[in-house]
Amino acid sequence: TFRRAIPRVASDALGAEARALATAMGQARDLDVFEDETLKPLASSGQQRLLDPALAQLVRERAKAQQDAASALSPPGFTSFVLDLSRWLDLRVWRQGSGVSATHARSAGDATERGSAADARIESPTRADRDSAGGRASKRASSAASSGSTKGHEVRDRALEQQRANVRRFASATLERRHRAVLAAGALPSSMEPVARHELRIAIKKLRYAAEFFSSLYPNKASAPYLDAMAELQQALGTLNDIATGERLAEERFVGVLDPAAGALLAGWRLGLGSATLQDADRAWGHFSRAEGFW
Repeated sequence: TFRRAIPRVASDALGAEARALATAMGQARDLDVFEDETLKPLASSGQQRLLDPALAQLVRERAKAQQDAASALSPPGFTSFVLDLSRWLDLRVWRQGSGVSATHARSAGDATERGSAADARIESPTRADRDSAGGRASKRASSAASSGSTKGHEVRDRALEQQRANVRRFASATLERRHRAVLAAGALPSSMEPVARHELRIAIKKLRYAAEFFSSLYPNKASAPYLDAMAELQQALGTLNDIATGERLAEERFVGVLDPAAGALLAGWRLGLGSATLQDADRAWGHFSRAEGFW
């Protein structure tokens, strides 16, 4: 979302670490979803005995995945990541190489300093008034200081308003670009190959992150229908992705564990769930493609 506003050199290192953490935790998450969305429902429907070997294998696989996730979240590596991220935010490293942001930051900072200096000048005549008989001079000085303070605040307010306008322009351009990318990548999900549906899911996920992040800049009544349609589509595409992930896990981690009957049971479950979810995805695509952007 912010790739065009943040210099790559300022974010690549942290981005790589964040992706590594997501990968480590994603393996445990995939196994949890496989259990909750496939193995448990089938076992509770009277197939417990047939799936006992798979459930036992799942426990072993998940223990290893959780250990890998815990290691990724343990010091010193994760601690260093958190400290680096905090430093990155505190120092506003993303402003390096960004002339517009740096200029606006300096404008706001200068305005704040001018306002603070003016505020300090207000206090000085007040103290002098107590120590001096020059009441008129003190009042004139106080009036001048008050005028200077007002001007300082006005400059600061103008700078902040300019920043808000810049943010909104950036948000609108970003959302429009993301929206067009989804429309270009998408069609009725049932007509798409799995790889293309996966790319559509990634595009809608990026759009949703950006839309939810920037939605507070716009009236809620305008953004709510669009956000709802987008969430519906992402949910359906996410379920399809989980089905595909479950199939991959069964092939990679449960080889020799599932007998032919259990394998056929899982295949039939995926087929039925996938067919129903594709219908949901087609309906959600229709809702989204007709939704009007709120930016």
